[in-house]
Amino acid sequence: MVLNWPLAYIYGFPVYTYRIQINTNKGFAMILGRRHHYGVGSELSEIHNYYERLVIDYAREAIAATEADTGFLPDVVCVALNHLPPRYVRHDVDASFYLSPEERIEMEERIGKAVKDAIEYVQSSIERRSSDDDADI
Repeated sequence: MVLNWPLAYIYGFPVYTYRIQINTNKGFAMILGRRHHYGVGSELSEIHNYYERLVIDYAREAIAATEADTGFLPDVVCVALNHLPPRYVRHDVDASFYLSPEERIEMEERIGKAVKDAIEYVQSSIERRSSDDDADI
């Protein structure tokens, strides 16, 4: 089940909405994303972190061969994004146009390292949790 949950209101209008996935079988809730509401047709709603789409694509490709659970990809993406500097743009074309070839290569290397490190971190976290669960039995 996926819910859109308004988080904050200003003058009766939602400012943030969280998309929350609730898995009743496993007893957990996972935040899928947060959306800003700036008004209908507002140009501010176009602003986003340029790294987000790149990291998601790179992470999907990097873990495509593994048989990870459904929460693995979002965890890897979050950890990787937290290790990269934000680069906010209005349109992806803006960032692509203003990047030099050297900056683009450096950005791809940073993304690759961040995703690789995030995969290792999330895998080790899962292994630690499963070994802790086994020790409790």
